[in-house]
Amino acid sequence: MSVYSIKDLEVVSGIKAHTIRIWEQRYGLLEPKRTETNIRFYDDYQLCKLINVSTLIENGYKVSKIASFSEEEISKQVDEIIEGLDDSNSKVIALVNHLINSGLTYNEQEFTEAFNYSIEKFGLVDTFLKVIYPMLVRIGLMWNKQDIIPSQEHFITNLIKQKLFKAIDDLPEADKNAERWVLLLPEEEDHEIGLVLSYYLLKLNGKKVFYLGQRVPFTSIQAAIKEIKPGGLHFFMVKNQSKIKAQKFIDKLNPVSKDVKSFVSGSKSVLSNLKLPSHIKQVEDIENFLRIF
Repeated sequence: MSVYSIKDLEVVSGIKAHTIRIWEQRYGLLEPKRTETNIRFYDDYQLCKLINVSTLIENGYKVSKIASFSEEEISKQVDEIIEGLDDSNSKVIALVNHLINSGLTYNEQEFTEAFNYSIEKFGLVDTFLKVIYPMLVRIGLMWNKQDIIPSQEHFITNLIKQKLFKAIDDLPEADKNAERWVLLLPEEEDHEIGLVLSYYLLKLNGKKVFYLGQRVPFTSIQAAIKEIKPGGLHFFMVKNQSKIKAQKFIDKLNPVSKDVKSFVSGSKSVLSNLKLPSHIKQVEDIENFLRIF
């Protein structure tokens, strides 16, 4: 069982801590537990319930009405909202919440069904734009704390990577004369989902991809560029790089990649104010990356 503070609940559900406390007092919506030193905390079950409540609130339900529902009725109402999925923000939020709940409770079947349903409605690329990316941003705010839900992080991200690699395998192989691309994460970088999505997009657009993966030593990057002679290079710097380390990596990469059109993506906190040479461009999101082709 994972343990959450009321601030954690606020981050994932989007409902203010002050509001959560009022709902507890007025409607008995949640029942926090207490440590031996009388500190309030919540468990997975209560977090998942609050996420479902936020879905109903987003779709026009009154909290007084929700408070009268049984657990089964809450779940039924959420399922009906998801079944009516369209482009409206409230319906997409319902799907995001459902995926978060499935991940927090290690329910692979529910996660897979929701993921596949989203692909059926939006397609793979738009599923990442509309659903997966917002989900990762929300729950990633908690993952940054390292000590809250690391096992859920691995569970969710590995499920997503599995589905992306399956989609990549289903694409036709590139022509032997296709433009070559190298994809990698520098040393100390582990967060691979963006890189795998880049792999899918490049292969979808007929490129020959050489996927080096996580934590690639600089000597290996240097050797790969020399041997493969790629036309393009894409790498990510997400969480584990300080700005100083990120700039040092860019400065080392500059002479090695000077003849390769290169692109860096990642978190704004890492990439802001980096001094990039003219051949290395920052790509902020999927839509901008797609414009490269």
